[in-house]
Amino acid sequence: MALWERYGAAGRMILSVQAADQATMDRYLEAFAAAGRTRRTRLAASGDSGYGAAAALSGAEFADRYLPRRLPSRTVRAVDFLAGRTHSEAIEAALGAAAGSGAAASVVLDAQDWRLDRAIRLPSNLELVVDGCCVKLADGVFDNLIRTAGIEPNPADPWGRCRAVTPTENLRLTGRNGAVLEGADVPYTAANPKTGVVEPWLGDFFGWRTVGIQLSRVTGYELSGFTMRRTHCWAISQEQCRYGYLHDLAGDDEDDDL
Repeated sequence: MALWERYGAAGRMILSVQAADQATMDRYLEAFAAAGRTRRTRLAASGDSGYGAAAALSGAEFADRYLPRRLPSRTVRAVDFLAGRTHSEAIEAALGAAAGSGAAASVVLDAQDWRLDRAIRLPSNLELVVDGCCVKLADGVFDNLIRTAGIEPNPADPWGRCRAVTPTENLRLTGRNGAVLEGADVPYTAANPKTGVVEPWLGDFFGWRTVGIQLSRVTGYELSGFTMRRTHCWAISQEQCRYGYLHDLAGDDEDDDL
């Protein structure tokens, strides 16, 4: 929506906003103003206070008003699908079984640590519970830890711009009993496509797959109760999302961008 375009004479970054996006940017600024985080904008007296009202709520009040209600749901444990499968395959089988019920469901990762050879893809109407274990990206894997199932990579350019992103709703990622999400000890290393230098693919220069948890076009979601370690870029990215409640999260080193 907004582009960081240049630096001013004093070395401060100047934000350039496209004209078509100005109203949206004004609403964001108004919401932050209501939370006491920035000076009020020219919309302060316009009567459009929906975003400001949401920002002024406590976390619990926001969750009660905007997040889907918790309902009794089917619980599926990924460990029950491990026989003859890799960890990622077992998780995908558990997610498939949960989604096949046609109702809200919970998938639980517990009993052991889990090593991923690809991202966990979360569909709508699902809670993923990480209970007392570490979910970790395997060495040399270039992918997110977790992303929404609506993100559809382009097979012709799997690390580039996605072919499509369909909406997802009603998601929860819940950690319990010291749950940890962790990047690889040895990140993917290859030639930089621009410079040709062989190096670890870390940071947002290398695209969206470096992000730990990638949420795109999600409505109604909650992330809570876990620690993120060894992030390869931004720990959590929320793109075109709304009504999200993030709380009780931690990063254990200075490189974790929560």
